[in-house]
Amino acid sequence: MAIKLLLHTIAFYMKGFTLSRNSFLWHGVPEWRNKLAHGDFLWQSRERSKIICSYRCLQHKSCVSFFYQSSTQYCQGHSSVFLHLSDASSKDSSETVYFKIACKGGPSYIYDRGANTCYSVKEKRGSWFTAQSYCNSENSWLLDLSDDQISSQLMTKFNDHRDPYFAYFWFWIGLTIQSDGRFIWRHSQQPLNGSVYWLPGQPDNATGNQNCVYMRNHGGKFLWDDIDCMTDFIEFICQSDVV
Repeated sequence: MAIKLLLHTIAFYMKGFTLSRNSFLWHGVPEWRNKLAHGDFLWQSRERSKIICSYRCLQHKSCVSFFYQSSTQYCQGHSSVFLHLSDASSKDSSETVYFKIACKGGPSYIYDRGANTCYSVKEKRGSWFTAQSYCNSENSWLLDLSDDQISSQLMTKFNDHRDPYFAYFWFWIGLTIQSDGRFIWRHSQQPLNGSVYWLPGQPDNATGNQNCVYMRNHGGKFLWDDIDCMTDFIEFICQSDVV
């Protein structure tokens, strides 16, 4: 019996070691301290510690945040990230702390489990260069969709965005054209090898100076278009690594 218990203990910590190698670290969100979301949860359970609660979240393919209440050992996992109290209904809940996977870009970034990357939609406008500079100031970069999994996951998420006004904005992405006429992702330096996301008839370089790419909603889906990099009324999406 003692040997069996020892083997279970070793197995548990080895799983924890494997997860730590994947750089999953948790960021406590102060605004949510002593609050508890009631909607959009994946499960509710009793767990012996925050570490075990976080481990359960990591084991669930859709979980990206959790609440843990030390006084009652209450654990609640979520598929959403709550950035503001207005994002979900809540009530006072003593000794409750809210955690989400930490992103290098900071607490405003959302971790996407399927894409294994972080992103943040910025409600700011400026040229492509202004957008890139802002992202760099947060240890991030303009959205890079060179990886097929990231591209598919995030484009689907943007198309399913719950904010009805989201579809009416334009967003810079990190795709630009080089002097040889090829499109390249600035962060990864990967060339664009065709895409299903271009708007019909695009890119066309209509003015002869359309060297940057943005995306906008067209027929219910976000698609790409080329435009002058100095256009200054476009918002942008930054991307960062997990801590």
